[in-house]
Amino acid sequence: MVVVALCACGKGKSGGTDKAPADECKQVTDHLTALQLENTKNVPEAQREKFVSMMKKVGDAVTVNCREMKWSAEVTSCLKNMKSLAEGDACQAKLTPEQKASVDKTVEDAQVQAVKEMQGSAGPGPMKHVEVDTSPSGSAAPAGSAAVAPAGSAAPSGSAAK
Repeated sequence: MVVVALCACGKGKSGGTDKAPADECKQVTDHLTALQLENTKNVPEAQREKFVSMMKKVGDAVTVNCREMKWSAEVTSCLKNMKSLAEGDACQAKLTPEQKASVDKTVEDAQVQAVKEMQGSAGPGPMKHVEVDTSPSGSAAPAGSAAVAPAGSAAPSGSAAK
């Protein structure tokens, strides 16, 4: 299971009129991806490549969601200024319930699609899945199954898909 931090984009309230510029959304997902990748340095290269590929797909989907759901500048600024994934909850509290529900579904759908694509390109036999603990205190060492944690938490929470 690969735990994806981009789900940190999935909570909070921003229903105000102060909307973030569209490029802010891309900057948010780029920053969250960088934070996530910092926690995968000890992962074997083959699994890390798969993780990076998944992160790109999820990041692209979250960028679109951010734009379509019109996340506020307050939300995007909070997410862009995070120093660690552990700070995600404070930013998540700034999205509306509708934005949270939308991005949670977006992240889950992108993760499931990315896993299916990786399995399809894995060749004969089942793809070996890897769990990556990307929490700030985690070792980022592979564990055993590969899917993606459900959106809504920047901390690892188990597998969501196989």
